[in-house]
Amino acid sequence: MTKPNTWTSRAAALFAFAIVVVTMLGTAHAGEPVFGTWQHPENGSLIETYPCGANLCAKIKKIADGQATDHRNVDPDLRSRPIVGLVIVSQATKVSAS
Repeated sequence: MTKPNTWTSRAAALFAFAIVVVTMLGTAHAGEPVFGTWQHPENGSLIETYPCGANLCAKIKKIADGQATDHRNVDPDLRSRPIVGLVIVSQATKVSAS
């Protein structure tokens, strides 16, 4: 049995959380801010949503366990990059009002 890749699991969870946040942004009430910092309810990690042109982007603002680098990335050239600041949603566009 192989051990699951922790970063892959963490990245998948954060990406799923970001998708939920982006979905929630589309249903926000008029006048409510859609950009800002969102906390993952289970692990406390933070995702920041922000405008990128006319679209939406999101990046990792804080990892709750303090992991500093993407050391388990399958691409060896990316293993030393910092996780904090990593863009996980880029150029998302709104597709409908509801």
